[in-house]
Amino acid sequence: MTNHILQQGIDTTGAVEAQGKARERELLTLRARIRALGRLTAADVFKLGGCLVEAKAILPAASFGPWVRSACGFSTSTALSYVAVYQRLAAYRDRLEGVRVNPAVLFIVAYAEEPLIEQVVAGLEAGQVLTASQTRRVTGVTARRKADVDTAPSAEELERRRIAEEQLVTMLNRAFGGLFGSGERPTKAPVKRATRRRVTVKC
Repeated sequence: MTNHILQQGIDTTGAVEAQGKARERELLTLRARIRALGRLTAADVFKLGGCLVEAKAILPAASFGPWVRSACGFSTSTALSYVAVYQRLAAYRDRLEGVRVNPAVLFIVAYAEEPLIEQVVAGLEAGQVLTASQTRRVTGVTARRKADVDTAPSAEELERRRIAEEQLVTMLNRAFGGLFGSGERPTKAPVKRATRRRVTVKC
């Protein structure tokens, strides 16, 4: 049994190292793609946001900010604005790429409520030219709203966590012979309470 576990440990270590190298290659590719973008058009903003979503999925949460500053040259807050555009404005992407819009406007609209997003997009399609300050007034987006959205896990992140947990359980089961359940906590057997019997003593 011990030899079996040790062998499984060696195999697991090799798999982890291979995954680490693959992730490094992916991050280098993403860095090159990001630096090749002009960041001037709506299409560039969406593409850059997509790259950052991929990087965010690869990196541990604490490493995302430092990687962004090194690879992209801007702040974590700005990176999360690109991510918000890519994720929250996905349904409007074709329409937004068809108009002329300042990226700063997209960074604000991405945090707005759904009806207000439609209102701004329709206005841009009608030829309106909005500044960042005008967009902020129209949408009511505040720094608190941005922070709340940025810190909330996306549906994709929740799904990745679920898959990662299932993979971990599978790996542990292979190593230890199926001792771990699939996200189930061990249940305690019900404890039977002793019942008191009333004894009648006849004198």
